[in-house]
Amino acid sequence: MMDIIFFQFKHSFIKKKNIKFFIGILFILFIFLFKIKHYFREYDLNGGLKDYMIFSVGGWENPILFTSLLEWSFFIFLILCMSINITNDFEKLYIITLNRIGSKLKSWIYICINELFFCILITILVYVSGLLIGGSFLGYNPNSTGYTRVFYKNLCDVNFGTLLISEFINFFTGIYLLQIIIRGFSSIFHKINTFYVFILIVCMFSGFLFIYSNIPKILCPIFYPSLFSLNLTSLYFNIFMNIVLTILFIIFGYFLYLKIDIN
Repeated sequence: MMDIIFFQFKHSFIKKKNIKFFIGILFILFIFLFKIKHYFREYDLNGGLKDYMIFSVGGWENPILFTSLLEWSFFIFLILCMSINITNDFEKLYIITLNRIGSKLKSWIYICINELFFCILITILVYVSGLLIGGSFLGYNPNSTGYTRVFYKNLCDVNFGTLLISEFINFFTGIYLLQIIIRGFSSIFHKINTFYVFILIVCMFSGFLFIYSNIPKILCPIFYPSLFSLNLTSLYFNIFMNIVLTILFIIFGYFLYLKIDIN
């Protein structure tokens, strides 16, 4: 069984579709880099790696424009597509597992653990890529800069190591929460591509309302992994809420999973 899992794992990561998703992720990371370097020049402020990590994988473009929401939405969408596409390759293993253990509860737990594993790997991949891109072009100085003090006052005094770890956990819990939501609801949709497009539109619309109408963040899934407008205390609370919502949707998703007829 472990040999099958390892083979499937290796095969999934080198599939052309997943490589294309990853190239798309890198492309958007470079867009974030070019934009923030433009802002450094436009506002005549020095900037560094800390600003880039908040701006890019932190999901807090500042100053914020409508294009910021589009870029962040497609960034998250590509990450989710890559992660879900990889875990979808394990569908046959899910069926084998269900047939062996004869329990949908244990099978659903296996699915959630599998999603968790790949979510961690992809989050690490994205963060390492972000650090390498930002560090290569902006230097590896982790201190706050003039740009931080103007645009990210809430996080200016936060140690870079503390910020990076907290940001990573927030991003990971947010992405995993979105994966569980999609995994649960996709089980009851027959046209899965239509469902993904629907999810993207809903996320972008709610993100627009969150930015311009101040609706509660809990109603805006696209910003679950984001640092947008958070300080360190509210960041910790956001992580806590991501975990609580994940547990609730795992339970809810299990009841949806019960309705599936797997042959």
